[in-house]
Amino acid sequence: MHPLHFHVETLLRQGKTDEAIKRLQSHLGEYPEDEHAKYLLAFSYYLSNKLHEARTAAEVLFSSDPEQPHLISLLAEIDIAEDKYDDAESKAKFLIGLDPNFANAFVLLGRVKYLQGYYDVALQQISKALELDPENREALNLKVRLSDAIGQYDQARESINELLNLDPENPTTLANLGIQMLNEGKVTEALEIFSRALSIQPTNMLARHGMMEALKSRFWIYRLFYQYQKMMSRLSAKNSWMVIIGTYVFARILGGVADVSEGTLQSVLNALVILIAITFFLSWVINPLLNLVLSKNKYGKLLLDDREKKMANLTGISLLIAIICLIGYFVTAYYRLLLAGLLFIGLMIPAGTWLNPDKEDKQQKLRNFGGAILVAGMAAIVFGGGLFLVLSFLGLFGYQFYFNKMMISDFSRKFEK
Repeated sequence: MHPLHFHVETLLRQGKTDEAIKRLQSHLGEYPEDEHAKYLLAFSYYLSNKLHEARTAAEVLFSSDPEQPHLISLLAEIDIAEDKYDDAESKAKFLIGLDPNFANAFVLLGRVKYLQGYYDVALQQISKALELDPENREALNLKVRLSDAIGQYDQARESINELLNLDPENPTTLANLGIQMLNEGKVTEALEIFSRALSIQPTNMLARHGMMEALKSRFWIYRLFYQYQKMMSRLSAKNSWMVIIGTYVFARILGGVADVSEGTLQSVLNALVILIAITFFLSWVINPLLNLVLSKNKYGKLLLDDREKKMANLTGISLLIAIICLIGYFVTAYYRLLLAGLLFIGLMIPAGTWLNPDKEDKQQKLRNFGGAILVAGMAAIVFGGGLFLVLSFLGLFGYQFYFNKMMISDFSRKFEK
Protein backbone atom coordinates (compact mmCIF):
# COMPACT_ATOMS: atom_id res chain seq x y z
CA MET A 1 0.00 0.00 0.00
CA HIS A 2 1.31 3.44 -0.94
CA PRO A 3 2.23 5.69 2.04
CA LEU A 4 -0.22 8.28 0.72
CA HIS A 5 -3.10 5.92 1.43
CA PHE A 6 -2.31 5.95 5.16
CA HIS A 7 -1.90 9.72 5.14
CA VAL A 8 -5.25 10.22 3.39
CA GLU A 9 -7.02 7.87 5.81
CA THR A 10 -5.60 9.93 8.68
CA LEU A 11 -6.85 13.14 7.07
CA LEU A 12 -10.32 11.63 6.66
CA ARG A 13 -10.42 10.57 10.31
CA GLN A 14 -9.56 14.18 11.19
CA GLY A 15 -12.37 15.47 8.99
CA LYS A 16 -9.96 17.16 6.53
CA THR A 17 -11.77 15.96 3.41
CA ASP A 18 -10.82 18.86 1.14
CA GLU A 19 -7.12 18.32 1.81
CA ALA A 20 -7.55 14.58 1.25
CA ILE A 21 -9.21 15.21 -2.12
CA LYS A 22 -6.38 17.53 -3.23
CA ARG A 23 -3.71 15.00 -2.23
CA LEU A 24 -5.50 12.16 -4.02
CA GLN A 25 -6.08 14.15 -7.20
CA SER A 26 -2.41 15.08 -7.30
CA HIS A 27 -1.38 11.48 -6.61
CA LEU A 28 -3.66 10.08 -9.32
CA GLY A 29 -2.14 12.50 -11.80
CA GLU A 30 1.12 10.59 -11.33
CA TYR A 31 -0.34 7.12 -10.65
CA PRO A 32 -3.60 6.90 -12.65
CA GLU A 33 -3.88 3.12 -12.16
CA ASP A 34 -3.94 3.24 -8.35
CA GLU A 35 -7.35 1.60 -7.72
CA HIS A 36 -7.30 2.08 -3.96
CA ALA A 37 -6.55 5.78 -4.36
CA LYS A 38 -9.53 6.03 -6.73
CA TYR A 39 -11.71 4.39 -4.09
CA LEU A 40 -10.39 6.76 -1.41
CA LEU A 41 -11.17 9.70 -3.70
CA ALA A 42 -14.76 8.50 -4.17
CA PHE A 43 -15.06 8.01 -0.40
CA SER A 44 -13.61 11.48 0.25
CA TYR A 45 -16.15 13.03 -2.12
CA TYR A 46 -18.89 11.21 -0.22
CA LEU A 47 -17.64 12.45 3.16
CA SER A 48 -17.49 16.03 1.85
CA ASN A 49 -21.10 15.68 0.59
CA LYS A 50 -20.07 15.95 -3.06
CA LEU A 51 -22.46 13.15 -3.88
CA HIS A 52 -22.51 13.49 -7.68
CA GLU A 53 -18.71 13.28 -7.86
CA ALA A 54 -18.70 10.41 -5.35
CA ARG A 55 -21.24 8.40 -7.33
CA THR A 56 -19.46 9.00 -10.64
CA ALA A 57 -16.09 7.91 -9.23
CA ALA A 58 -17.55 4.86 -7.46
CA GLU A 59 -19.55 3.72 -10.50
CA VAL A 60 -16.44 3.85 -12.71
CA LEU A 61 -14.71 1.48 -10.26
CA PHE A 62 -17.85 -0.65 -9.92
CA SER A 63 -18.15 -1.10 -13.69
CA SER A 64 -14.76 -2.83 -13.79
CA ASP A 65 -15.31 -4.91 -10.62
CA PRO A 66 -19.03 -5.22 -9.75
CA GLU A 67 -18.67 -7.64 -6.84
CA GLN A 68 -16.39 -5.69 -4.51
CA PRO A 69 -18.27 -5.32 -1.18
CA HIS A 70 -16.60 -2.01 -0.26
CA LEU A 71 -17.71 -0.44 -3.57
CA ILE A 72 -21.27 -1.69 -3.22
CA SER A 73 -21.34 -0.43 0.37
CA LEU A 74 -20.11 3.00 -0.70
CA LEU A 75 -22.74 3.23 -3.44
CA ALA A 76 -25.38 2.24 -0.86
CA GLU A 77 -24.15 5.00 1.46
CA ILE A 78 -24.50 7.49 -1.40
CA ASP A 79 -28.02 6.19 -2.02
CA ILE A 80 -28.85 6.78 1.65
CA ALA A 81 -27.44 10.31 1.53
CA GLU A 82 -29.71 11.00 -1.47
CA ASP A 83 -32.75 9.42 0.25
CA LYS A 84 -32.81 6.58 -2.28
CA TYR A 85 -33.61 4.01 0.37
CA ASP A 86 -35.03 1.36 -1.98
CA ASP A 87 -31.80 1.38 -4.01
CA ALA A 88 -29.71 1.14 -0.84
CA GLU A 89 -31.86 -1.74 0.39
CA SER A 90 -31.33 -3.63 -2.88
CA LYS A 91 -27.56 -3.23 -2.55
CA ALA A 92 -27.61 -4.41 1.07
CA LYS A 93 -29.58 -7.53 0.08
CA PHE A 94 -27.16 -8.12 -2.82
CA LEU A 95 -24.27 -8.03 -0.34
CA ILE A 96 -26.04 -10.53 1.89
CA GLY A 97 -26.55 -12.75 -1.16
CA LEU A 98 -22.82 -12.55 -1.94
CA ASP A 99 -21.85 -13.47 1.62
CA PRO A 100 -24.51 -14.46 4.19
CA ASN A 101 -21.85 -14.19 6.92
CA PHE A 102 -21.00 -10.54 6.16
CA ALA A 103 -22.20 -8.79 9.34
CA ASN A 104 -21.83 -5.27 7.93
CA ALA A 105 -24.32 -6.10 5.16
CA PHE A 106 -26.97 -6.79 7.81
CA VAL A 107 -25.95 -3.57 9.58
CA LEU A 108 -26.42 -1.67 6.32
CA LEU A 109 -29.85 -3.22 5.77
CA GLY A 110 -30.77 -2.43 9.38
CA ARG A 111 -29.79 1.20 8.91
CA VAL A 112 -31.91 1.49 5.77
CA LYS A 113 -34.97 0.01 7.50
CA TYR A 114 -34.37 2.31 10.49
CA LEU A 115 -34.29 5.36 8.22
CA GLN A 116 -37.49 4.17 6.53
CA GLY A 117 -39.18 3.96 9.94
CA TYR A 118 -39.38 0.15 10.08
CA TYR A 119 -37.81 -0.07 13.54
CA ASP A 120 -38.83 -3.65 14.33
CA VAL A 121 -37.49 -5.00 11.04
CA ALA A 122 -34.29 -2.99 11.50
CA LEU A 123 -33.81 -4.52 14.96
CA GLN A 124 -34.14 -8.01 13.46
CA GLN A 125 -31.37 -7.24 10.94
CA ILE A 126 -29.11 -5.81 13.64
CA SER A 127 -29.68 -8.92 15.77
CA LYS A 128 -28.51 -11.04 12.80
CA ALA A 129 -25.41 -8.85 12.46
CA LEU A 130 -24.60 -9.29 16.15
CA GLU A 131 -25.02 -13.07 15.89
CA LEU A 132 -22.23 -13.00 13.28
CA ASP A 133 -20.12 -10.36 15.02
CA PRO A 134 -21.10 -9.81 18.69
CA GLU A 135 -18.64 -6.91 19.04
CA ASN A 136 -19.69 -4.99 15.92
CA ARG A 137 -19.76 -1.45 17.28
CA GLU A 138 -21.91 0.05 14.57
CA ALA A 139 -24.48 -2.69 15.10
CA LEU A 140 -24.45 -2.20 18.87
CA ASN A 141 -24.83 1.56 18.55
CA LEU A 142 -27.71 1.16 16.11
CA LYS A 143 -29.31 -1.38 18.44
CA VAL A 144 -29.19 1.30 21.14
CA ARG A 145 -30.93 3.81 18.88
CA LEU A 146 -33.58 1.29 17.83
CA SER A 147 -34.24 0.06 21.36
CA ASP A 148 -34.58 3.67 22.44
CA ALA A 149 -36.93 4.44 19.53
CA ILE A 150 -39.36 1.67 20.49
CA GLY A 151 -39.09 2.33 24.23
CA GLN A 152 -36.99 -0.71 25.22
CA TYR A 153 -34.73 1.28 27.53
CA ASP A 154 -33.40 -1.73 29.44
CA GLN A 155 -32.21 -3.34 26.21
CA ALA A 156 -30.68 -0.04 25.10
CA ARG A 157 -28.77 0.29 28.37
CA GLU A 158 -27.54 -3.31 28.07
CA SER A 159 -26.13 -2.57 24.59
CA ILE A 160 -24.51 0.63 25.85
CA ASN A 161 -22.78 -1.28 28.65
CA GLU A 162 -21.42 -3.76 26.10
CA LEU A 163 -20.09 -0.86 24.00
CA LEU A 164 -18.53 0.86 27.00
CA ASN A 165 -16.70 -2.37 27.88
CA LEU A 166 -15.34 -2.50 24.32
CA ASP A 167 -14.42 1.19 24.07
CA PRO A 168 -15.22 3.45 27.06
CA GLU A 169 -14.14 6.59 25.18
CA ASN A 170 -16.22 6.09 22.03
CA PRO A 171 -18.06 9.42 21.49
CA THR A 172 -21.10 7.86 19.80
CA THR A 173 -21.52 5.38 22.65
CA LEU A 174 -21.21 8.19 25.18
CA ALA A 175 -23.79 10.20 23.24
CA ASN A 176 -26.18 7.24 23.34
CA LEU A 177 -25.59 6.94 27.09
CA GLY A 178 -26.40 10.64 27.44
CA ILE A 179 -29.66 10.16 25.57
CA GLN A 180 -30.60 7.33 27.92
CA MET A 181 -29.90 9.61 30.88
CA LEU A 182 -32.10 12.24 29.26
CA ASN A 183 -34.90 9.70 28.78
CA GLU A 184 -34.69 8.97 32.50
CA GLY A 185 -34.94 12.68 33.33
CA LYS A 186 -31.32 12.90 34.55
CA VAL A 187 -30.56 16.18 32.78
CA THR A 188 -27.42 17.16 34.74
CA GLU A 189 -25.81 13.73 34.25
CA ALA A 190 -26.74 13.80 30.55
CA LEU A 191 -25.10 17.21 30.10
CA GLU A 192 -21.88 15.91 31.67
CA ILE A 193 -21.82 12.86 29.39
CA PHE A 194 -22.52 14.88 26.24
CA SER A 195 -19.73 17.29 27.23
CA ARG A 196 -17.36 14.35 27.58
CA ALA A 197 -18.36 12.98 24.17
CA LEU A 198 -17.86 16.38 22.51
CA SER A 199 -14.48 16.84 24.17
CA ILE A 200 -13.40 13.64 22.39
CA GLN A 201 -15.09 14.43 19.06
CA PRO A 202 -16.48 17.98 18.74
CA THR A 203 -18.16 17.18 15.40
CA ASN A 204 -20.14 14.15 16.63
CA MET A 205 -23.68 14.95 15.45
CA LEU A 206 -25.46 12.66 17.91
CA ALA A 207 -23.63 14.23 20.84
CA ARG A 208 -24.31 17.75 19.54
CA HIS A 209 -28.02 16.95 19.15
CA GLY A 210 -28.13 15.37 22.60
CA MET A 211 -26.38 18.33 24.20
CA MET A 212 -28.89 20.71 22.63
CA GLU A 213 -31.83 18.61 23.87
CA ALA A 214 -30.29 18.45 27.34
CA LEU A 215 -29.76 22.22 27.50
CA LYS A 216 -33.40 22.78 26.57
CA SER A 217 -34.51 20.09 29.02
CA ARG A 218 -33.32 22.26 31.90
CA PHE A 219 -36.74 23.91 31.45
CA TRP A 220 -39.39 21.64 32.98
CA ILE A 221 -41.94 22.42 30.28
CA TYR A 222 -39.54 21.24 27.57
CA ARG A 223 -38.93 18.00 29.47
CA LEU A 224 -42.65 17.27 29.12
CA PHE A 225 -42.51 18.15 25.42
CA TYR A 226 -39.45 15.91 24.96
CA GLN A 227 -41.32 12.93 26.43
CA TYR A 228 -44.34 13.74 24.24
CA GLN A 229 -42.09 13.70 21.16
CA LYS A 230 -40.64 10.32 22.17
CA MET A 231 -44.13 8.90 22.65
CA MET A 232 -45.37 10.15 19.27
CA SER A 233 -42.30 8.81 17.46
CA ARG A 234 -43.27 5.25 18.49
CA LEU A 235 -46.69 5.48 16.90
CA SER A 236 -47.66 4.50 13.39
CA ALA A 237 -48.98 7.20 11.04
CA LYS A 238 -52.55 6.01 11.68
CA ASN A 239 -52.18 6.14 15.45
CA SER A 240 -50.46 9.54 15.29
CA TRP A 241 -53.46 10.94 13.43
CA MET A 242 -55.80 9.32 15.93
CA VAL A 243 -54.03 11.14 18.78
CA ILE A 244 -54.04 14.50 16.96
CA ILE A 245 -57.61 14.36 15.69
CA GLY A 246 -58.88 12.71 18.87
CA THR A 247 -57.44 15.49 21.02
CA TYR A 248 -58.98 18.14 18.75
CA VAL A 249 -62.39 16.46 18.83
CA PHE A 250 -62.16 16.03 22.61
CA ALA A 251 -61.42 19.75 23.00
CA ARG A 252 -64.40 20.62 20.78
CA ILE A 253 -66.69 18.38 22.84
CA LEU A 254 -65.46 19.96 26.07
CA GLY A 255 -66.10 23.41 24.60
CA GLY A 256 -69.61 22.40 23.59
CA VAL A 257 -70.40 21.02 27.04
CA ALA A 258 -68.96 24.18 28.63
CA ASP A 259 -71.30 26.35 26.52
CA VAL A 260 -74.38 24.69 28.00
CA SER A 261 -72.99 24.40 31.54
CA GLU A 262 -73.06 26.86 34.39
CA GLY A 263 -71.08 27.84 37.44
CA THR A 264 -68.02 25.90 38.55
CA LEU A 265 -68.39 23.15 35.94
CA GLN A 266 -68.35 25.71 33.13
CA SER A 267 -65.23 27.36 34.53
CA VAL A 268 -63.43 24.04 34.90
CA LEU A 269 -64.34 22.90 31.37
CA ASN A 270 -63.32 26.22 29.84
CA ALA A 271 -60.02 26.04 31.73
CA LEU A 272 -59.41 22.54 30.32
CA VAL A 273 -60.14 23.72 26.76
CA ILE A 274 -57.73 26.65 27.20
CA LEU A 275 -55.08 24.31 28.65
CA ILE A 276 -55.39 21.96 25.66
CA ALA A 277 -55.17 24.91 23.23
CA ILE A 278 -52.08 26.29 24.98
CA THR A 279 -50.48 22.84 25.00
CA PHE A 280 -51.09 22.44 21.27
CA PHE A 281 -49.67 25.89 20.56
CA LEU A 282 -46.59 25.31 22.73
CA SER A 283 -45.93 21.99 20.98
CA TRP A 284 -45.40 24.04 17.80
CA VAL A 285 -43.34 26.93 19.12
CA ILE A 286 -41.45 25.72 22.20
CA ASN A 287 -38.61 24.25 20.15
CA PRO A 288 -37.76 27.40 18.12
CA LEU A 289 -38.30 29.64 21.17
CA LEU A 290 -35.83 27.63 23.26
CA ASN A 291 -33.47 27.53 20.28
CA LEU A 292 -33.67 31.33 20.38
CA VAL A 293 -32.64 31.21 24.04
CA LEU A 294 -29.79 28.81 23.17
CA SER A 295 -28.61 31.11 20.37
CA LYS A 296 -27.78 33.71 23.03
CA ASN A 297 -25.86 31.16 25.11
CA LYS A 298 -22.10 31.00 24.40
CA TYR A 299 -22.23 27.20 24.26
CA GLY A 300 -25.72 26.73 22.85
CA LYS A 301 -25.12 28.90 19.79
CA LEU A 302 -22.32 26.56 18.71
CA LEU A 303 -24.75 23.62 18.64
CA LEU A 304 -27.45 25.21 16.47
CA ASP A 305 -27.19 24.95 12.71
CA ASP A 306 -28.16 27.78 10.35
CA ARG A 307 -31.58 26.26 9.73
CA GLU A 308 -32.42 26.18 13.45
CA LYS A 309 -31.11 29.70 13.99
CA LYS A 310 -33.18 31.04 11.10
CA MET A 311 -36.41 29.49 12.41
CA ALA A 312 -35.64 30.63 15.97
CA ASN A 313 -35.03 34.22 14.84
CA LEU A 314 -38.20 34.33 12.74
CA THR A 315 -40.24 32.96 15.64
CA GLY A 316 -38.70 35.52 17.98
CA ILE A 317 -39.45 38.38 15.56
CA SER A 318 -43.05 37.21 15.20
CA LEU A 319 -43.44 37.05 18.99
CA LEU A 320 -41.89 40.49 19.46
CA ILE A 321 -44.24 42.07 16.89
CA ALA A 322 -47.20 40.34 18.57
CA ILE A 323 -46.22 41.67 22.00
CA ILE A 324 -45.75 45.22 20.71
CA CYS A 325 -49.12 45.12 18.93
CA LEU A 326 -50.98 43.72 21.94
CA ILE A 327 -49.42 46.30 24.27
CA GLY A 328 -50.44 48.96 21.75
CA TYR A 329 -53.99 47.62 21.74
CA PHE A 330 -54.30 47.66 25.53
CA VAL A 331 -52.99 51.23 25.59
CA THR A 332 -55.04 52.60 22.66
CA ALA A 333 -57.91 50.10 22.27
CA TYR A 334 -57.22 50.28 18.51
CA TYR A 335 -58.87 47.14 17.08
CA ARG A 336 -56.43 46.61 14.23
CA LEU A 337 -53.55 46.27 16.70
CA LEU A 338 -55.41 43.38 18.35
CA LEU A 339 -55.78 41.70 14.94
CA ALA A 340 -52.08 42.19 14.25
CA GLY A 341 -51.13 40.78 17.66
CA LEU A 342 -53.24 37.66 17.17
CA LEU A 343 -51.97 37.23 13.60
CA PHE A 344 -48.29 37.31 14.58
CA ILE A 345 -48.88 34.94 17.48
CA GLY A 346 -50.32 32.52 14.93
CA LEU A 347 -47.48 33.15 12.49
CA MET A 348 -45.04 31.82 15.09
CA ILE A 349 -46.17 28.34 13.98
CA PRO A 350 -45.02 28.54 10.32
CA ALA A 351 -42.02 30.68 11.35
CA GLY A 352 -40.77 27.92 13.64
CA THR A 353 -41.42 24.92 11.40
CA TRP A 354 -41.02 25.70 7.70
CA LEU A 355 -37.42 24.46 7.49
CA ASN A 356 -38.05 21.22 9.39
CA PRO A 357 -38.52 18.99 6.31
CA ASP A 358 -35.21 17.89 4.80
CA LYS A 359 -36.20 18.42 1.18
CA GLU A 360 -36.15 21.87 -0.44
CA ASP A 361 -39.41 21.31 -2.34
CA LYS A 362 -41.28 20.63 0.92
CA GLN A 363 -39.69 23.67 2.55
CA GLN A 364 -40.81 25.77 -0.41
CA LYS A 365 -44.40 24.53 -0.06
CA LEU A 366 -44.43 25.46 3.62
CA ARG A 367 -42.84 28.82 2.82
CA ASN A 368 -45.58 29.54 0.27
CA PHE A 369 -48.28 28.43 2.72
CA GLY A 370 -46.90 30.69 5.44
CA GLY A 371 -46.57 33.59 2.98
CA ALA A 372 -50.22 33.21 1.94
CA ILE A 373 -51.30 33.31 5.59
CA LEU A 374 -49.24 36.48 6.12
CA VAL A 375 -50.78 38.18 3.06
CA ALA A 376 -54.32 37.23 4.12
CA GLY A 377 -53.59 38.40 7.66
CA MET A 378 -52.21 41.76 6.54
CA ALA A 379 -55.30 42.25 4.36
CA ALA A 380 -57.44 41.46 7.42
CA ILE A 381 -55.63 44.17 9.39
CA VAL A 382 -56.06 46.74 6.60
CA PHE A 383 -59.76 45.98 6.11
CA GLY A 384 -60.53 45.47 9.79
CA GLY A 385 -61.20 41.72 9.69
CA GLY A 386 -63.97 40.19 7.61
CA LEU A 387 -63.31 37.45 5.07
CA PHE A 388 -59.54 37.96 5.14
CA LEU A 389 -59.46 37.33 8.91
CA VAL A 390 -61.39 34.09 8.43
CA LEU A 391 -59.02 33.05 5.61
CA SER A 392 -55.90 33.78 7.66
CA PHE A 393 -57.04 31.73 10.66
CA LEU A 394 -58.34 28.92 8.46
CA GLY A 395 -54.93 29.05 6.79
CA LEU A 396 -53.17 28.64 10.14
CA PHE A 397 -55.42 25.73 11.01
CA GLY A 398 -54.80 24.13 7.61
CA TYR A 399 -51.05 24.71 7.88
CA GLN A 400 -50.92 22.64 11.05
CA PHE A 401 -52.66 19.67 9.43
CA TYR A 402 -50.59 19.99 6.24
CA PHE A 403 -47.34 20.12 8.20
CA ASN A 404 -48.39 17.16 10.36
CA LYS A 405 -49.24 15.16 7.24
CA MET A 406 -45.85 15.96 5.75
CA MET A 407 -43.85 15.04 8.86
CA ILE A 408 -45.92 12.00 9.87
CA SER A 409 -45.52 10.45 6.42
CA ASP A 410 -41.73 10.92 6.63
CA PHE A 411 -40.97 10.12 10.27
CA SER A 412 -43.70 7.96 11.79
CA ARG A 413 -42.98 4.39 12.79
CA LYS A 414 -43.96 1.85 10.14
CA PHE A 415 -44.86 -1.82 10.43
CA GLU A 416 -44.36 -4.30 7.61
CA LYS A 417 -47.46 -6.33 6.78
